[in-house]
Amino acid sequence: MKWIYVLVTGVFTLTGIFIMILGFFGYTTSDPSGWINPSLEKKLLGISFIILPWIAILILEMKFKRDRLFTRTILDSGVECRAVLQDYRETGTYINESPKLKMTFQVTEEDGSTRLIEVTGVVDLIHAVKLQRGMEVILHQSDRGVVVHWDRSTGEV
Repeated sequence: MKWIYVLVTGVFTLTGIFIMILGFFGYTTSDPSGWINPSLEKKLLGISFIILPWIAILILEMKFKRDRLFTRTILDSGVECRAVLQDYRETGTYINESPKLKMTFQVTEEDGSTRLIEVTGVVDLIHAVKLQRGMEVILHQSDRGVVVHWDRSTGEV
């Protein structure tokens, strides 16, 4: 995912530098009705092209870090148990083409007792197409939430 940051910021930085060069050396006409000098306008636009993608990336990184920390907290403090998918249905919401599902799991506790829990969350499309009633998964449960291991062999969460 880091390569996309380099690509986006590279394109915007080069565009911003080009716009700033036009502001310093390019031909501009003075517009007496305008409230800002066209040369200054191009410089400000160029600076915006250079700075704003970095601000957006910083905000996205903070969100992704928070999500990873949340998952890591559940994995570290949660209880691992086996569960069987009893039912699932789409809620009608999609995030990046991945459906948000409402799933019912039958969880087998350590003492052998079973109980039903309902989990609502976005499931990656690669896992959503493989969902089948009766499939067994591994859950990590804590008081803060649930993390489902869809494919234990690859370590994907």
